[in-house]
Amino acid sequence: MSADDPSVYRLEVFEPSPAWTLLYQDDRFRQRYRIEDGKIFCETVARISAQPDEVRDRLRGSWDWWENGCYENRRELSDGRVSYDLWPVGKLRGVHVHETIYPPVPLDGGGWRLRIDFEHHCKGVAYFEIHPTRDGCDLVGRFAGVEIAGLLPRLMGVKRFCLNHLAAERGGMSFPFPHGTGWAGLIARLEK
Repeated sequence: MSADDPSVYRLEVFEPSPAWTLLYQDDRFRQRYRIEDGKIFCETVARISAQPDEVRDRLRGSWDWWENGCYENRRELSDGRVSYDLWPVGKLRGVHVHETIYPPVPLDGGGWRLRIDFEHHCKGVAYFEIHPTRDGCDLVGRFAGVEIAGLLPRLMGVKRFCLNHLAAERGGMSFPFPHGTGWAGLIARLEK
């Protein structure tokens, strides 16, 4: 499937439904999740005071903004995709994902969608959407039916893996994991 094939994004699943559980909400973030047949569907929405093109470029560039984790092995592929390895909370804490991010696809209204394929400790499709707002943009990150793999994720279980992912994404992990991971660094760099 190509990056602009709408069926890969499972957009219908993200419509409002009682199947969703609201996990977290404050002035910056809103997160929800649902698990169906062992597959993770989750969503983080963050309000960012930056232009959509700036956010797109940071997501396609080096993830040096992902604090307290490890980002390595970035390769720009001949077809425009970029692959890299991410240890969201650091190498010593075990969860590793090999990610391949596709070239951005424009959305109506001046936004962008960026597909990501996961391999290793989770498998499946995730994606970012960037939607312009009056004061900047909303960054939306979604798992579109991601499955876990490997011993450590299976020991955690699907729900705990999902909740840890969402906490890491908003920078809200608690001891013994590092605080300030994920989008916290992205937002700080974009809004300085």
